[in-house]
Amino acid sequence: MQKIDALRQPVTLHDYDVISVTESWATAGINDAELSVEGFTMYRIDHSVNRGGGVVLYIKENLRSSIDNRLMSEKFEDSVWCSVKMNDKRLLLGVCYQSPQSSKENNLKLLSAMGKAVNQCGYDCILIMGDFNFKDIDYNKYSVNADDSSEAFKFYNKTQDLYLMLNVTEATRKRSGTQESVLDYIFTNEDNLVDSLQYLTPLGKSDHVCLVWNYIVCVEVSRGLTSHSTLYRSFRGRFLQTR
Repeated sequence: MQKIDALRQPVTLHDYDVISVTESWATAGINDAELSVEGFTMYRIDHSVNRGGGVVLYIKENLRSSIDNRLMSEKFEDSVWCSVKMNDKRLLLGVCYQSPQSSKENNLKLLSAMGKAVNQCGYDCILIMGDFNFKDIDYNKYSVNADDSSEAFKFYNKTQDLYLMLNVTEATRKRSGTQESVLDYIFTNEDNLVDSLQYLTPLGKSDHVCLVWNYIVCVEVSRGLTSHSTLYRSFRGRFLQTR
């Protein structure tokens, strides 16, 4: 709650289309008005068991968005799945927080939701983002510093089976006295859709960076003045992910 004003400030300065928040720490006692951001439709899931957790997804009001109940029915805690119509494309936005204390059963629900998102829901574009807390996975080296039965290995293996592309290559968690790690992910179902990714200063006292990027939804091709020239114009959404 202390970070909501800090979140609203950059929103007034930058033309974001989507904002995702993990570990909102919101509870049923906090009403929507206290978390709202002007000009955005808000989708929130509060962590129902212990203190902490929770996710919020803000989508610009001029975008046609709605909850995807097929993926919400998988009942992975701390996740929101939304469908967005942009031009002639159907875009899936998923924001997830996987706690280090998440149970094996809950983790399986996440893998099931991701599999359904890729293979069964018929989306043109898929963007899955959030804090997944797998410090043992090194996507840059295609390796997992854990055995084959670990939750980290199962997650890594699933993302590889689904051909999901990770777009984060630098450390996202930086705390004095601890090793830097990549805990926050941005997955897409195609390569080269995330453009101009920035790793910005954490919000408030968080030890996770804010991620800002452009997402290329589609590219319009039109002929230029000569038979040999072609103009490519991309339609982009601007995203902010924070913790």
